[in-house]
Amino acid sequence: NVFTYTKDFGKNHLDAMLGYTRDATHQNQLKTAYSGFKLPTVLGSYGQNLATTQQINKTLKEWQNVGYMARVNYNYANKYYLTANFRRDGFSGFTKGSKWANFPGVSAAWTLSQEDFMQNVIPGLSFLKLRGSYGLTGNQSIEAYATLATVASGYTWYDASSLYIYQNSLANEELTWATTKTGNFGLDFGFLRNRLTGTAEIFWKKSDNMLIDVIYPGILGDKAPTANYGAFKAHGWEGMINWSDKI
Repeated sequence: NVFTYTKDFGKNHLDAMLGYTRDATHQNQLKTAYSGFKLPTVLGSYGQNLATTQQINKTLKEWQNVGYMARVNYNYANKYYLTANFRRDGFSGFTKGSKWANFPGVSAAWTLSQEDFMQNVIPGLSFLKLRGSYGLTGNQSIEAYATLATVASGYTWYDASSLYIYQNSLANEELTWATTKTGNFGLDFGFLRNRLTGTAEIFWKKSDNMLIDVIYPGILGDKAPTANYGAFKAHGWEGMINWSDKI
């Protein structure tokens, strides 16, 4: 669901957006396996009763995502721009107290070529804009029940075969959203009536609480628990120049 609002008053322009998103997944799987036929069968599924080993496995998974979002754009005289946005997201796969996270963001821009003091300062200049942004995003890419301890079964091979149950993985009730912080500063320009255009910008990114399977002794279980264990940093610069005679 999305609600939008737009208003112009004088040289001011304002538009706003409110949104709500929700998705739910119900996954039900039934798996059958048959082996050890005494005689060859060409009956397909109708001959399953002839198998000496018959296995039926059923799994059920459910998870949900909920998100609230808001954004406000403002500009004055097509010179000064300001955008603010905010998201609040929830994921059922995390435990109580860790399901929700907030992700704000802000950006601003200044079109210098619209200013009177910039006229005829740089020969051939048609367009010049400075811009910058900073914001947070999130990641919840884990299995639906990754925070829970799990059990598995097997059979012993001593004397008579016996069924046993063991802990397959450890619980992690503190598991929560991974967060990425991103910053960007850029310059957009155009010359010769925008026949020559280009951009130049620098950026940096830092991810915290990355969702990673922890390496741990196998005696604690077959499946490693997921934890907010990793971090990642990146930074750099990039640029682009275009030329077009069809302006």
